[in-house]
Amino acid sequence: MDDTPTTNWATLNPLWNPIQATYAEGNLQFTGGATHSPSVSSISASSGKYYVEATALSGSASKWSLGIIDTAIKYRKSSGNNYIPGYTPSNIYSPGDAISLYDNNIYKNGSIVVSSPFSGGAIVAGDVVQMAVDIDAGKIWFGIDGTWNNGGGTEGAFDPSGHDATFAANDDYIFHFTAESCGWTVNFGQRDFEQTVPTGFSALNTANLPAPDIADGSENFQALIGPGEGTGSSTPITVQYKTASSADSPSATYQDLIYGKPATDLGATDGVHPALEWASNLVLEGHDDWYIPARYELEILYRALKPTTTNNSTGSGANPNAVPATSNYTTSNPAQTSVSAFQSGGSEALASNEYYWSSSEISANTGRAWAIDPNDGTLSGSELKNYNRYARAIRRVAYTGSEPSIGASYGGGYFYGLIDAKTSPDGTATHALIVAPKDGGEYGVATGILDVAQRTFSSGVWWTKDRQNADQNQILDTISTSSSVLKSPQTGRVSYVTPSGNSVAWMWSAPSSGTSNTDGTITTTTRVNSAAGFSLITYTGTGGASNVGHGLGVAPEMVWSTSLTDTVSTQLMIGTDYLPGWTNFLELNSDAAYSTSATRWNDTAPTSTVVHVGNACNYSGHTMIMYAWHSVPGYSKFGAYSGYYTNSGMEPFIYTGFKPKWLLIKNGERSSTNWVLLDTSRDTYNAAGFPLKADGAAGESAYSEKLDILSNGFKLRTTELSYNGPDDAPGLIYMAFAEHPFGGSGITPATAR
Repeated sequence: MDDTPTTNWATLNPLWNPIQATYAEGNLQFTGGATHSPSVSSISASSGKYYVEATALSGSASKWSLGIIDTAIKYRKSSGNNYIPGYTPSNIYSPGDAISLYDNNIYKNGSIVVSSPFSGGAIVAGDVVQMAVDIDAGKIWFGIDGTWNNGGGTEGAFDPSGHDATFAANDDYIFHFTAESCGWTVNFGQRDFEQTVPTGFSALNTANLPAPDIADGSENFQALIGPGEGTGSSTPITVQYKTASSADSPSATYQDLIYGKPATDLGATDGVHPALEWASNLVLEGHDDWYIPARYELEILYRALKPTTTNNSTGSGANPNAVPATSNYTTSNPAQTSVSAFQSGGSEALASNEYYWSSSEISANTGRAWAIDPNDGTLSGSELKNYNRYARAIRRVAYTGSEPSIGASYGGGYFYGLIDAKTSPDGTATHALIVAPKDGGEYGVATGILDVAQRTFSSGVWWTKDRQNADQNQILDTISTSSSVLKSPQTGRVSYVTPSGNSVAWMWSAPSSGTSNTDGTITTTTRVNSAAGFSLITYTGTGGASNVGHGLGVAPEMVWSTSLTDTVSTQLMIGTDYLPGWTNFLELNSDAAYSTSATRWNDTAPTSTVVHVGNACNYSGHTMIMYAWHSVPGYSKFGAYSGYYTNSGMEPFIYTGFKPKWLLIKNGERSSTNWVLLDTSRDTYNAAGFPLKADGAAGESAYSEKLDILSNGFKLRTTELSYNGPDDAPGLIYMAFAEHPFGGSGITPATAR
């Protein structure tokens, strides 16, 4: 059968089914028990056209069923049975579509839409049942042994103009199969199909899935761990120049003053070289040839972009390789740069309280290298290589044409001068020098986990939590200030407190500049990361019922709202499609079950343009903050599930379509159940078992198996009510963000762990 490391084919997924069933043939065959047992495909799709065959196995009863369901489906059980929508509709809470062929009827969301579509009657043992699904058009066709039902009970050859039941196009659908005392052998295309595949339809494998819009989730969401307090306000984060007292290899380059050590010079005998390796691994604005500047390159940088008004050190500055060549600095030359972004305190300025490394060593085996103080240009040759200093990456390109202005955007960074060529490796042409943007292109002072988070994403939302101590969750965003941080479980806006223990930061990226949005009755400022389905919204509350524009162009599934003004009683309100209506809400600060109130969302679901708000999300005169998300296939997923918490080993599996990086789960049905947080930066192997609580100040609890994080979702491994139960709506609400897409055209499939 076909299956490779780069193209994985769908199989049946035994983790999905909490009712016992027997699987065989590499999970392509299953036999149901005495109750109507379900299984689903291991792959879902949100667009495209797919063809699947399933052969009915012999059994004691004709109880076969098959079809598609939206992965947002929330299945429920009754009397110990886990039903598929369309078979027992009274036991289903379903925010999405479900279509099934069962007992010679086609069901949609539990109601018959086509009666007796096949003259031969219901499925019998040995039948090859076919499904062709066009997710883009929202159409499905069923066939038995080559005879298709084309709509309205008409049998015959496949006719794409007819169809049995429409469904919501471009949602995320998964194939389902059920059997009672019988079973199925399923073929997703890893072996030859028995019947003719309709033109334009594909087998179900990772390579045939659409390419995800976000191939690398870390571009938009990250979870990082580190010391909460960092290393202090005046000491740079650890980035040693290299191993102390070791010479470079090849030795011809260790004293090079003209050309910073490129990555190709990092040899096996070169020792540990963190700063240089960091620079050589940078990819900024599509450029991957960054490096630490040599002494003369660094001196040109200081001369062009000096951040301060301090008098210069006059003992250095002569540079025969600058274009034009320079003599020593005078006290007033160079002056502070006229480029405001590079002036002290500016967004791109060199720090003026620490030395910056060059890549030029003093001599072999002395353990010292040149560094420069951007405050006054002092050149120091006494810097031990294992000191912690700043580092700013640069690159150079062969220069032609008219000279750009100093500080102008150029070559992925900012132009700062010209230098004579070095014969090797880049020929004899004069070179333009380019300094990297500070965001991503500089190592500097880290005052704590928040500082590192804000260096990772310069704009967006940053959530930090002390892992060791009973400190509050702290949520800060681009609109907030360090004195107006939302804390949980504490209510009210207060000042940020640097955690004292090892900590974690979770970050969502959003644009730094906002756009005025007049879609709602209240004008908002939106910072929309369209690719990631995230909008950061701010507006001035008017009181009462109203609506606000979000800028996503798609109706959000999850909305968080709170006041930036209130310093006493601020709660973070949460509304979602996966509660039973937008009359209801949860609070991040609380372990309570969902409540009902029109003052949160005005009893109205969001649209593609606006979120409806009541007084509690629209305090008169308050600056209101709102975060709004919708699912992005392969990157994010929001949903709900019902637990099966009475028997260990039969806990539910939840399909996300990617390998999760971060999970937030809340039992919306039960009070005294926490908002639990898990991520793969802290939990590096299965079963994940170091949860934090969004509604609690405690640090990580002792290790206890909670769930498995898988290549396509997560599987519960506990019967705790915060994760698993009860079995009635709305059940458990979750948010998930990806470490890696499950697959897609041109994407290597996600690995398990």
